[in-house]
Amino acid sequence: MTRITGTVVDIADRTADGILTVSAPALRHSSDGKVIDRIRVDIDISAGVIAANTLDPGPAKLVLETGGGWQEFDVNIPDVPEIDLYELVSDYVRYTPPVVGAAQKALADALAAAKRAEAAAASANLLPDGGTTVRSSPSPVPAWHGSIHPPAAEAPATDHLPSPPPHTDRQR
Repeated sequence: MTRITGTVVDIADRTADGILTVSAPALRHSSDGKVIDRIRVDIDISAGVIAANTLDPGPAKLVLETGGGWQEFDVNIPDVPEIDLYELVSDYVRYTPPVVGAAQKALADALAAAKRAEAAAASANLLPDGGTTVRSSPSPVPAWHGSIHPPAAEAPATDHLPSPPPHTDRQR
């Protein structure tokens, strides 16, 4: 049998009064071979302290009801002599401190950037020289595509240029 312990307070560290309701989520066997029904068990919380209790280990539904409202948890009560209420429900409570939240956002951003990079790489064709051309905008490949440098420009032909004016030795 397991005892749930702990102190329940509000955010200003004031003790809370309320009830911790525990029940089996479905008919099941107990640790000593008996049948556990879904009957709810109310455990008082007075001045923040959870009253004495002994519960069979296994799947359970907890409802914590205080002046701040109520919250429900589906848990698995471990086979230990005692367990703190927060330790029992902590896997089911989402708390994201600012630093952890920033790290999680950075991870999500990095994963999204990696997916975009993979998608861009998948949509590119590598040319023989290691360069790329994007599939979505096909353009003719120049004849010199096997080289990383275009061919040197040829010297212009001079046979079509006009002749220079004749040279004269006249003086004025």
